[in-house]
Amino acid sequence: MKVTKETTDKCEVILTVEIDEKQKQKILQKAARRIAKAVNVPGFRPGKAPYNIIVSRFGEEAIQEEAVDDLTTKVYQDAIKEAEVSPYGPASLEDISWEPLVMKIRVPTEPVVELGNYRDVRVEAEPVEVTDEDVQQELERLRERFATVSPVEREAKIGDLVSVSVKETDPESGEEVDSWEREIEVVEKTDEDGVPDFAAQVLGKKAGDVVEFSHTYPEDFFDDQLAGKTVNIVLTMQEVKEREDIPLDDDFASLVGDYESLEDLKTKLREDLLRQKELAQESKLTDEALEKIIAGATIKWPSTLEEQELDDAVQREGAALQQYGIDFETLLKIQNKTAEEFRNDLRPRVQDNLVCAGAGENC
Repeated sequence: MKVTKETTDKCEVILTVEIDEKQKQKILQKAARRIAKAVNVPGFRPGKAPYNIIVSRFGEEAIQEEAVDDLTTKVYQDAIKEAEVSPYGPASLEDISWEPLVMKIRVPTEPVVELGNYRDVRVEAEPVEVTDEDVQQELERLRERFATVSPVEREAKIGDLVSVSVKETDPESGEEVDSWEREIEVVEKTDEDGVPDFAAQVLGKKAGDVVEFSHTYPEDFFDDQLAGKTVNIVLTMQEVKEREDIPLDDDFASLVGDYESLEDLKTKLREDLLRQKELAQESKLTDEALEKIIAGATIKWPSTLEEQELDDAVQREGAALQQYGIDFETLLKIQNKTAEEFRNDLRPRVQDNLVCAGAGENC
C-alpha cells in the first residue's frame, strides 16, 4: 500500500491510497465471503460459494460495494498511521477507482489559530457618569410601573389604556382573516412595520363604540397570510382606563422599596445605573478588543466542523420553533425557502461563532 498526502488550506488532508493487486484481491475475496454467508447460493453451504460464483451471481460491483467497508475501516486506519495524520473528526471517501485500486480520503485536521501580536491590542475606556436626567428617566419608568388604572366613562385620550376586540375579514370573500382581544395604549403615533394604527382609531371613542375601517398590509409583512392583502376591520371598544400617576415623593419611595425618602431612592438608582453603565462599557471594550484580535489573527477550521456546527444550529432553531407549535417545514413555507437556503442563511453566524471560539480559546 502506498500513501501520499496533500494538505489543503481548510485544515484538511487529502490522502491518496494506492493498493497493490495482491492486497486488492484479498479485500475482494473477503467481501465475497461475507456476501456468501449472508445469502443462499444453491449447491453451496453458507459462506462456501467460490469467488467466481459470487461474481457471476451478484456482479463485481456488488462485491466492490461490500469491500468499501474494509477500505474505510482497516485500510483507512493503516493509511492515516502511515501518513502520520491525526484526524480531528470523521473522514469522508472522496473518490475510488478499481483499476488500479486507488482511493482518495478527505481527513479533517485540528483547527489552526494564530493570534498574531494580540498582547499589543489596546482599547480606550471613556469616563462613565450618571446624569440627573438618567435618574429622572428611571424614576419615570418606576412611576409608570406603579401607576394605577381605573375605568372611566368618557372618550379615550392620549395615555389611556383601551380594551378592544378586533375582527379582520377579506373584503371579497367575507371570510375571517384574524380576530383578537387585547389592551392597547393610546399613543401619539403608531409605527409598527405595517400594523394598522389602532391607537388613532380609538382616540376620541368610548366604551361600546364600533369602528370600521380598511387596511392594506405591505408586501413584505412578516405574516405571509396578510402580506399585500387589504382587509376590512371591525374594532369594538370594550373599556377605557385612565392611568393615574403617583407623585414622586417620600411615600412613592417607600412604595417602591425599603427607602426612607425619595433622595434615598435616587441615590440607589444612581448607584445601580452607574454599575449598569460600567458593565455595558466593559462588555463593549471586550467586544472591541476581540474584534481587533480577530482582525490580526489567522483562524481556520475543517469544513466538517463547520457542517457539524450548522447541523447543531439548525437543530436549535427547530427546537425553538417547537416551543411555539411551529414545525420546520411550516417555517420554510412562511419564509419561502428551501432547507438548504435556510441552512446557508445560518452559515455566517456559525462562521462568526467559530472565529470567536478560536480567538477566545487562546486570548
